[in-house]
Amino acid sequence: MPDKILFGEYRIEKPLGKGAFGTVFLATHLGLNVPRAIKIVLRNGSGRTGDEFAELEKRFELEARLGAQLDHPNIIRVYDYKPGKDLLALIMEYAPGGSLQDLLDHSRREKEQIPVDKVTQVACAVAAGLEAIHDLDAVHRDLKPSNILFDALGHAKVADLGLAQASGGASHRSTLGSLAPKHPGTPEYMSPEQELTSSYLTPASDVYSFGVVLFELLTGHNYKLKQPGTHAAALRPDTPTWLDELVAAMLAKAPEDRPWDGAAVLKLLKAGITKASYEEERAQQQAARVKSLTAQALNALEHSKPGRAQQLLEVMDRIAPDGKAAADALRARAREMKITLPVISSAAPATRPRTANLPRRLPWVALALLLLALLAGGIWGFGI
Repeated sequence: MPDKILFGEYRIEKPLGKGAFGTVFLATHLGLNVPRAIKIVLRNGSGRTGDEFAELEKRFELEARLGAQLDHPNIIRVYDYKPGKDLLALIMEYAPGGSLQDLLDHSRREKEQIPVDKVTQVACAVAAGLEAIHDLDAVHRDLKPSNILFDALGHAKVADLGLAQASGGASHRSTLGSLAPKHPGTPEYMSPEQELTSSYLTPASDVYSFGVVLFELLTGHNYKLKQPGTHAAALRPDTPTWLDELVAAMLAKAPEDRPWDGAAVLKLLKAGITKASYEEERAQQQAARVKSLTAQALNALEHSKPGRAQQLLEVMDRIAPDGKAAADALRARAREMKITLPVISSAAPATRPRTANLPRRLPWVALALLLLALLAGGIWGFGI
């Protein structure tokens, strides 16, 4: 299909990937000279029957309808839907930055962990995208690394709503009851209820899938291959406590024990990041202060100023634990240098009452009063 002109508007450049229902191609919009991604399903592709093609047409229509309502910076935009006799085409935003799956594959090849701040950055973007989807009373149902794409600026975007559950969608589960088909999706990322039930899913199902994605970003392992209840921090100790606890909550077996939707996850992410940023800044300031005090105290020891050194060490003692550890190390250094540090009382020196100087001031006060009296008498005596 490369170099083929589609609908007289798009030149097909190359395939980008193949999914369960169709192939995505990179295309150029001839009029605007801009790149687009086009998902195409052929009527006669993979030996599909007429009924199967009709079902795919319903799914494409649903994806197009949802996409048209989701003009959001963290969701891949849908520009147009073009149904035809022999094919279906969905015209979408092209994301040149690759997928989250690409990032995971690269980190595994290089045996490098994805930085925690990168994980939280992606997490916030995905949560914001899910918030917009859930606001439409829809559930993505296929959130996974290959469906999270990056634009040219590296912003993460949720893609592929082809399996979304939406009110009034292709599957009216409330009327089908037990006859409703099993939920579609990718088993490695499905929530327990998506795997085991056929009833309508809640947004908490996407939250579980999101938790599996975050666990994988942090540890490089798929959560569903680990013992239930495994924490990310057990596999990656530098995982912040707040993030470890959030991911664990997202992976709760029962939907009611998880954050309810994308909005709830985003709120918790922002709160955790803000707290972590404050604590990191405070730790950096504390480390800088300990470093400065250490240098001053060492300089005092080297210049035989034990009193000054002891003053600084007592200040460092109050900056636990790093300051106290540094102070203890300097005391050991002082012993090596045969320097005896004086004991400085921590009690504040007694303040002399202001009346203590009064006896010394009294003669001067009396003289001043006498002079004033003489001057007053002279003035009245001269009748001035």
